[in-house]
Amino acid sequence: MPVSPDLVWVSDITYLPLANGEWAYLGSWMDLFSRRIVGWRINANMEDALILVPLRAALQTRQPAAGLIVHSDRGGQYISNEVQELVSLWRIRPSMSRADDPYDNAFAESFWSRLKAELLEGGCFLSVDCLSPLLAGQIF
Repeated sequence: MPVSPDLVWVSDITYLPLANGEWAYLGSWMDLFSRRIVGWRINANMEDALILVPLRAALQTRQPAAGLIVHSDRGGQYISNEVQELVSLWRIRPSMSRADDPYDNAFAESFWSRLKAELLEGGCFLSVDCLSPLLAGQIF
């Protein structure tokens, strides 16, 4: 376990049901020491920006030292060229879960579970647009 903030960040993407039967996608980066979300984005699709934009913003805001470990699963967004270039530029140490092993990313998975339990309570959201203010109130 990290002994101070900004040594290890974990990331994951989750799906949130919408009233029209479609899905919204939420990507976030969590500081493992404080368990605070340092960056997040919600979108109607799972494009690379779902991970790239909040990672870039968190790096610029928090200015972590070289050697920050960023852990994720093996999703395509995390291995994209743009994310890998950002990791290299900031001298980040990437870490990825073993294939098909969600327990390797248990902190991120646990966060999603709690967030969904508090926000959804068995229902769904009207639209992607209505999610941002709700999430901002829960995440920060």
